[in-house]
Amino acid sequence: MEHIFENQTFDEERALYGIKNALVKNCTMENCDRAFERSSVQADVAGRIESVKNVLSGTVIADAIGEVIMEEVVVDSANSQIIERSGQR
Repeated sequence: MEHIFENQTFDEERALYGIKNALVKNCTMENCDRAFERSSVQADVAGRIESVKNVLSGTVIADAIGEVIMEEVVVDSANSQIIERSGQR
């Protein structure tokens, strides 16, 4: 992985926008709307993400995800997995 984020807190809209080859481990995402947009990422997030948008490739796992936005004209959703630990997705 090119970028590694571990045990960090992200508190911003569009967190990790456009990042490539990222590993996100045990991080929290407070007030993060449209997280991981246009990113290739392997993410295991502690807590809730407001929304995840247009992940290019990889896997995003979180305790809870408010909304998943995958625009087919932008990304191929077959290249990514969005998983909610609570089993809602």
